[in-house]
Amino acid sequence: MARDEKLRSFSLTGLFLFSILLSLALPASTVSASNETTTGTITGTETWAGVHTLTGDVTIAPGAKLIINPGATIEFPNGTHLDVRGSLCAGVSSCGASSNAGPAMRITLRWSEPVNSSATGECYGMTSGNQEIWIDDPSCSEGVLMRSSIDLSETGLRYVTFDSAWGIPQYISAVGEFRYGALVLDGASPTLTELEFNQINTSSVLTTNLAQPTFNGGNFVVGSDASKSIVGAALQIYSSGSSITPFTLSDITLSSTNNGCGNRDRGRAAIWAEKSFIEINNAEITDGDFGFSLRTSAGSVTNSTASVNCNGIDINGKKSIGSVYYDFEISNNVITTVQGSGITLYSGALATLTNNDIEGASQASGITVYSSTAAIHNNEIGPIGGYNGLWLRGSFDVVAENNTIFETGTEPIVAGRYTRSEASASRVFLANNTISTQGAGACSSNTYWGGDFTCPAIHAFVTGVTMYDNVVNAGGSADGIR
Repeated sequence: MARDEKLRSFSLTGLFLFSILLSLALPASTVSASNETTTGTITGTETWAGVHTLTGDVTIAPGAKLIINPGATIEFPNGTHLDVRGSLCAGVSSCGASSNAGPAMRITLRWSEPVNSSATGECYGMTSGNQEIWIDDPSCSEGVLMRSSIDLSETGLRYVTFDSAWGIPQYISAVGEFRYGALVLDGASPTLTELEFNQINTSSVLTTNLAQPTFNGGNFVVGSDASKSIVGAALQIYSSGSSITPFTLSDITLSSTNNGCGNRDRGRAAIWAEKSFIEINNAEITDGDFGFSLRTSAGSVTNSTASVNCNGIDINGKKSIGSVYYDFEISNNVITTVQGSGITLYSGALATLTNNDIEGASQASGITVYSSTAAIHNNEIGPIGGYNGLWLRGSFDVVAENNTIFETGTEPIVAGRYTRSEASASRVFLANNTISTQGAGACSSNTYWGGDFTCPAIHAFVTGVTMYDNVVNAGGSADGIR
């Protein structure tokens, strides 16, 4: 009997020791907090669901993870932000959310109004280099900042609404100044699906430092702050993308300001891209001043629609890496402007313009090329209420083939500037175009043509012109070529 009790004691002791060793050998299960952090730093894994109210700034530490489930509403106090250094999984089931967010189950990030509107915000006095911020608005620094340290495999945003965010300041080395955005991507390259921005003071999105995100769908608005000097484009893109992995935007809707087209009006573009590689497909700009402003950048704008007051697409300069130059492809777009040009190329721009429909331009021309290189093919240009279908000036190199140009205010094509003495090395090759004028436009040059005359179909001045197989229809007393 005693022997049996002893053996049973040894067995229980052995089982106890084995369970301890097994617990030490196996990995511990991940502990996930729920709606725990209201201010401070998240260092583990946390999930936010339902209505979660914060009391201050929140930082997701490197290696940590925040999951936001579909349908959640996150209430931010005035002047606060979310700083993402680890992982942010908002409405994406593949990285941990309860399901994929969708139109009926959006995630809302909402910022409150200041309790004291005369209080000084945290941006005031912020410095970088020789730049200092003098903005004292208590709402400054509202939004989400995503850094290059994020874990892309565990990060994504789907159907997230940014509501009433003022914007976060970010120093942009490319221009040596601060810029502001409700969502700032500082070298971060996540996939972002169907984001929406409402009542943003500065810009919806600001990117820099080789950020290479992918935006699939979404609605982006320009800033609405009363101080027009801090308002930027709906998307401000600086030093982003690469020739191998460009910044990518598809199926998006944008709007810009309604301030005016003049230099002092502070009109803004829907997209401003500078020193970047960017691909834009199926974008729709529904209204506003300017459409796409592309500065020293390369890539493409395709299958898009821009209905704006001023210029539709501005391309200024070209992107280079060492001695290699990269161009812009502008194709299959519908561009309607009230006053400005449909497409402009300036300051050494390099672009191919293909299969675009351009009309409007009551105070400008359809396509303006100034000291730039362009291949212009298969475009339909007209009616143009202001001046020319193609206005080529400065030192340009243009090949224009298979275009249809009609119903222009003055000449369908002007190569060179005959209204004043302006001589530059320039040439244009015209082939298989259909160029029509009704002969109703009035042109004038006292210096070279002795006063007024009917605008011709093609007007060349101090320019090399080569023409093959064009159809030129000149009505009334208009010359075909002058």
